[in-house]
Amino acid sequence: MMPREITNLVVVALFASLAFHGPALAFSGSGSGTEVDPYIITDVYQLQEMRDDLTACYVLGNDIDASGTQTWNGGAGFEPVGSSTDPFTGKFDGRMFTITGLYINRPTTDLVGLFGHIRNGAVVQSVGLAEVDVTARRNSGPLVGSSSGATVCYCWSTGNIRGSHDYQMRLGGLIGISSSADSYVYQCFSSVNVTATGGAHQVGGLAGYNGHGSIMSDCYATGDVSGHWKVGGLVGDNIGGSEGTLIIRCYSSGRVTGSGGGLVGFNWQGGVTRDSYWDVQTSAKTSSCGGTGKTTTQMMQEATFVNWDFVNVWDLLEDESYPSLGEVDSTMVVVNNIEHLIREKVEQWEGIDVLLRKEHRAYRALDEMLRSGNYGDLGYSGIVTARDEIYSAILQDEQSKQAIEYSIKRLESALRALGFELVPEASD
Repeated sequence: MMPREITNLVVVALFASLAFHGPALAFSGSGSGTEVDPYIITDVYQLQEMRDDLTACYVLGNDIDASGTQTWNGGAGFEPVGSSTDPFTGKFDGRMFTITGLYINRPTTDLVGLFGHIRNGAVVQSVGLAEVDVTARRNSGPLVGSSSGATVCYCWSTGNIRGSHDYQMRLGGLIGISSSADSYVYQCFSSVNVTATGGAHQVGGLAGYNGHGSIMSDCYATGDVSGHWKVGGLVGDNIGGSEGTLIIRCYSSGRVTGSGGGLVGFNWQGGVTRDSYWDVQTSAKTSSCGGTGKTTTQMMQEATFVNWDFVNVWDLLEDESYPSLGEVDSTMVVVNNIEHLIREKVEQWEGIDVLLRKEHRAYRALDEMLRSGNYGDLGYSGIVTARDEIYSAILQDEQSKQAIEYSIKRLESALRALGFELVPEASD
């Protein structure tokens, strides 16, 4: 079981203050890149700008359309953030928004993904990657190529990743490698189809390689996986040794093609797998180097999943669906909804404020006519009645404005109770 502090990373960032990697270019959006005032990413170009400051804090301000990356860099697409020599060590919080259509075509490049390499306390959390199209050489995944001493949580992916290599491929549907102590992957899932050709091994539906103390918990993979050797529906190779590598409360259901297992393809030096399962029918694998095989019917029954939390973490529609993580993290969904409500109410407040200014102008114009005695074609009593009615409208709108102000304060209080502050919207 992971420490509670780790599983609450939505609220508490795992951060290290590390050496600055050269002069950073100015971020084109809002924010200052600190934990209390993160850079706010609102388009795919700002997403790419993360390469300019690898130690900063970033959040998504909205969903991102990344389909235009197909034409970037002469067809090579998006350039991964962080490398083996200059890794990403900051924090990225997707705030439960989705990046759609990320395209990377780098068949001769290692460490490919939205993030190429993260380490030393880096955090990547709460983001979805939809319809990814990634081609790499090795040590790659759509979200993270390699994670060392870092955390990936509340993330998901769909689409395709492919590569060709004749040795240690380490290709995964979400992450290529999660390795070393203090590396955590939890409450994530992938529906990415993973295709590795050549003599490639260490290929998995969620991660190609989990080892040297890395802990993976409450995750699943449903994409089809194919490779040569050490191929697993969830993880290609679960590397053990003395570091305490662990897979716990995970499952897979995708078809597995190649030498390996339904859940875990290989288990070098005794990596531990507990309370985890795979579908023997859909995977076409009756064995695994970790986990317990179950029929499709059994995979849709809560009783199958020993020691799983079906109150706070997992959902399951009995006899109808596999377990799911719902919205991946219910707290973040609530936070996101509260933020949207606050912004909608601010828009309402601003709308009423505009109306009030117009009403005040109309009231003053009628009042000036009464005081000047210049009624034009209007009668005195009609002007008095119109002025009084407008005054009543002003009072009512003022009350509505105050009620919205009160509601906004209460929603902001609710947000703070969950450990969050409203992220300012990016300025135009």
